[in-house]
Amino acid sequence: MRNLIWISAAIVLAGCAKGGGFGLESMLADYNCEQAGFHLGTPEYANCRAQIGYRQSMVNAEMQARLQRQQDQLMEQMNRRQSCSYNGTTIGNNTSGTVNCW
Repeated sequence: MRNLIWISAAIVLAGCAKGGGFGLESMLADYNCEQAGFHLGTPEYANCRAQIGYRQSMVNAEMQARLQRQQDQLMEQMNRRQSCSYNGTTIGNNTSGTVNCW
């Protein structure tokens, strides 16, 4: 059992050591750099991974900025005062009309 734990840990660490990180983004970055002809452990490979990481960080920053703008717009709409008018009539016990807001 103890050997199984050490082997599992070694496999996980080997996966991290390849290009750095876990998950699909890391695997895709490794694949792209390998397909471009770069070999693990070379400065060219490290530069390839760094460029991919930089581009991904820029995409993430843009997504965060877009989300913040959307939240700001939503808060602005929620906090905006509305003016409304009601135009209606009552006949007997029935009331009907329209409400207009701006």
